[in-house]
Amino acid sequence: MLIADQDPVSARLHAGLLEARGVEVRVARGCASASALLAAERFSAMVADVQLTDGCGAQLAAQLRAQPHGAPGVVVLTGSRAALAGLPGGLLAQARPVACLEKPLSAPRFVDCMLGALAVAAPAGLSSAPPVVTRAGARAVDRAGRLEELPFFALFGQLSRESVTGQLVVRRDRVKKIVAFHDGRAISVASNLLSDTLGRVMTRAGLISADQCARSLEQMQATGRPQGEVLLQLGYATAAQVEQGLAFQREAKLLELFGWESGEWRFVAHAAATERATELQLSGLEALYRGLLQTSDEPRLRRLLGPVDPLRPSVAPSALAQMEALEQGLAELLSECSTVESLLASRPDRRVLLLASLLALRTLELCTFDPPTTGRARGEADERMVRRLEERIVRLTLATPYEVLGLERVARAAAVEEAFEAAALALHPETVAAGRTSALRDAAERHFDLYLAAYDTLRDSRQRDAWDAAHPETAAERAQRLSEAGALFDQAVEAFHDRRLSEADRLLTRASALWPESPLYAAWHARVHAVRRATPEAMATALSVLEALAQAHPELPEPRLFARQLRDAPGRDEAAE
Repeated sequence: MLIADQDPVSARLHAGLLEARGVEVRVARGCASASALLAAERFSAMVADVQLTDGCGAQLAAQLRAQPHGAPGVVVLTGSRAALAGLPGGLLAQARPVACLEKPLSAPRFVDCMLGALAVAAPAGLSSAPPVVTRAGARAVDRAGRLEELPFFALFGQLSRESVTGQLVVRRDRVKKIVAFHDGRAISVASNLLSDTLGRVMTRAGLISADQCARSLEQMQATGRPQGEVLLQLGYATAAQVEQGLAFQREAKLLELFGWESGEWRFVAHAAATERATELQLSGLEALYRGLLQTSDEPRLRRLLGPVDPLRPSVAPSALAQMEALEQGLAELLSECSTVESLLASRPDRRVLLLASLLALRTLELCTFDPPTTGRARGEADERMVRRLEERIVRLTLATPYEVLGLERVARAAAVEEAFEAAALALHPETVAAGRTSALRDAAERHFDLYLAAYDTLRDSRQRDAWDAAHPETAAERAQRLSEAGALFDQAVEAFHDRRLSEADRLLTRASALWPESPLYAAWHARVHAVRRATPEAMATALSVLEALAQAHPELPEPRLFARQLRDAPGRDEAAE
């Protein structure tokens, strides 16, 4: 196939899309170079921009059509809406294009159009099962291996980077999962794990009881109908609850795999998705990030990431925007840090999030780790840091001790210690200004002194009581605090029902900090954490919290309800069953 396009980026993109499906492609920038290639080689099809550097693709096609065997059998014209609309009818009649595609082109539409046209034309060079050409230019053939050598997260990243299409079959003991890929994106997943069935997922999420799950499973096996339909017929769940359960199920089947580091895998190129597979709506980066976050703790993430603490992460701008959409505030942290060590020290409360994001970005080759800046660049960085510190000093001088440490007035003593420890790790002059300019060290010392003063006031109960007595919380401030807590709680519940478990956990943490005496917030927090982590340890911890809350607040139904749902929830490893 010949692609004639004056935009080299568009030409490379469209060529790559077709080459990935086994189509041999040549690229030309203008009419003259396209004519030369057409004279030297035979092409089954031609994609021509109507606004080339030295003419019009439609005129080129019309001229070639007038010559014996001068034009390919299939001609597709591309261009802006105005350019295509302005083509004379007579010229289009002479060029005889099979399609006119408006730019910017939709990749799926472009591929479907071209492969459909080629199939009709039956070109000799296109086999029925062509090998896939990866972005790196290597042939992506059927392959197999073990997860001990290539863990699932790394395998997933490799297939995403190569933009493959096919099926990945993963086995561990009796558990088998099949992930279907299209253009490098996981589009569906099927599983033989009983705990991955819709009913079990809905039970873990608290949407139905274990007894209802068991009865619906019996009915499903007896009738052969999908479990969702059975749940609706029996009245155990509403349509909205079934849809919510399906959403949880779609992701749970895939995300659980990111914790696998043992087992075997086999990739089959061009295999179709299984008939009973459920559609996924996750990008490669989101799947990697959420999968690692759900299945990993800090030690595992550090082990997988390797010794990168003294290095500076450099993240692609497009990836920063994607990370910000996944976790608010991550883009700023990733873009402004000097080293991984300083990044983790600056937000110890988000270390796991940051490590998971760095590992996901590196796996997709969207992040590199480089030595810290030196020389002139380092001096300029010091000057920028001094300006930022001076601005912060002005703001903190006018702030309360609670505001300096980022705490609410109701914060417990343990929270004060944790907040100051985090500040000391990130902001101590030895961390910020070691070996740097004297101006930066002076600013860093004055900046840190404000945190020391706030900590001295709040760590001593008598000094804290005296400060609180001298600066009592007004009724308006309390009302605002509780209102903010209520708004955060509502957002958290909505996020939970939308399966955004990480966001729900974060919102509940903030709501509980604003209103720590609320047993309702504590009960929801325990529930969300258990569903999000889905490990025996998380379940046991949540049950302990919920049982204590139920005993202390018998008037509140949520602790008892959530505890019963967690006790009824099936275990994770049910392959034998």
